Amino acid sequence: MLVKRLENHILGKVDLSQSQVRGIEVLLRKTLPDLSSVEHTGEVQTTLAELLTLAHEKRAETGKVSNNQEVKPNQAETRH
Repeated sequence: MLVKRLENHILGKVDLSQSQVRGIEVLLRKTLPDLSSVEHTGEVQTTLAELLTLAHEKRAETGKVSNNQEVKPNQAETRH
């Protein structure tokens, strides 16, 4: 909910004061991992582009989006 509220603020859909934005930032830092300190070791076997292509193909085949809502086949091609 906080992420959505912050996103709406960034998109200009809702106004937040500086203290509200700072409060959201503090709470998110306490609850979400800081990915800037994550180090990957090992061999990369599949690229992000390959994963996205596979997901897109699967979605087009099944007519479903990630949250399990059914869509018409022509919509599966246009949704990203």
